Amino acid sequence: WLIKYESSMEEDIEITTEVITALKVHLEELMEQKLISREQRDKIVKALDEILRNPNKIFKFKDYAEDIHEAIEIALEEEIGEEAKLIGLGKSRNDHVATAIRLHLKKEIYEIIKELRKFRKTLLEKAEEHVYTIMPSFTHLQSAQPTTLAHYLLYIEEEMEGYEDLLIYINNKVVDESPLGAGAISGSIVTIDRNRMAEKLGMSKTIVNTIRATGSRSFIMIASSILTALQVTLSRIAEDLVIWSTNQFNYIQLPESHLSTSSIMPHKKNPVTMEILRAQAGEIIGENTAIMTIIKGLPSGYNLDLQEVTKHLWNITKIVKDSIKVIEDATSRMKVNYRRMRQDVENNPVIAAEIAELISVKCGIPYRKVHQMMAQALRESDNDIQEALNILKRDFGIHTNIPIRVQEYVKLKKNLGSPNPDHIKSIIEERRKNLTAI
Repeated sequence: WLIKYESSMEEDIEITTEVITALKVHLEELMEQKLISREQRDKIVKALDEILRNPNKIFKFKDYAEDIHEAIEIALEEEIGEEAKLIGLGKSRNDHVATAIRLHLKKEIYEIIKELRKFRKTLLEKAEEHVYTIMPSFTHLQSAQPTTLAHYLLYIEEEMEGYEDLLIYINNKVVDESPLGAGAISGSIVTIDRNRMAEKLGMSKTIVNTIRATGSRSFIMIASSILTALQVTLSRIAEDLVIWSTNQFNYIQLPESHLSTSSIMPHKKNPVTMEILRAQAGEIIGENTAIMTIIKGLPSGYNLDLQEVTKHLWNITKIVKDSIKVIEDATSRMKVNYRRMRQDVENNPVIAAEIAELISVKCGIPYRKVHQMMAQALRESDNDIQEALNILKRDFGIHTNIPIRVQEYVKLKKNLGSPNPDHIKSIIEERRKNLTAI
């Protein structure tokens, strides 16, 4: 039972393909160095391929093997006899597991990047539909200034692009390094070409220092931290959609497949997928904290504590990948209530700051003074914009022509990043070209 207690077989299922890939490259190198014959290499590789086709050949030993590496050696010896023991020359579980984790993480990050690109494409398509859909923007969850739904969706798209860029960098510069051939900690007297092995793995470079190659998990901490931040950002977007789908806001209607009816209240439809996504941000923070806490007290070099790290990493990658799929689907199929958005814009003084700026510029009055005048007028008028303008004329002599149509103020904003429809259209086109070019 102690072997089962310390075994990582349950978690090693995730990296089966990558462990065998690393073993095949190792065998190829032993053959290149004339340490084993081609026939011996072929015989072991054939047995490894059979394990890939039928992983039960190794996982039937899950109650007896410490990890997948030991289970493979047991299965190989059962299959081909003494020649199976040849694979142990010049290798350690330490360099092989580090290699397998990096290979699998590289694949997982690539899958997440693909999902991010799909989400970005959906956001751009949806933004194009809503260039003129006026709505309030919010600070402190209170109506702030007028914007458009397209402007909001482009904020998300730009956030996702930032995470995509970070993940590409992490994959290329942090994860895609080969530890293979580093042995347990300080290499082997067996001559092997570690750079050639890295090339055969499809990895961009070799980790030079063997202590770092086998004992460092900085690449996991970096990747998990960025993925945690991404999930937290997705959680904020999910929260927006939860709020906007309430009866009180009624800005959007989520797809039926994202809703669940109350077991007792037939009128209620709960945004369950967004709630789960939001909750899973908390889970991922916990997983990332576990990773950091396990690693932070370890001396340099490999320690078995590190095997407990990877299960948290795979939980993170799975949750993030699923969350992007879920929120992309919800965004692509949600229905927008234009009337309610417009109603909130008209019923709240969201153009108060824009009117104050216009008065300041047209009348040459310092903005802070206009701000005070406008605030006083709004208080007296109970936040009625037209009545506030009448008070400004009456009490402060502001007689300049001031428009009150919200869309006019949106169009007046010509600066980079504003919700101006012409600007939004050009941004959508530019970002679509950038996305297509990747």
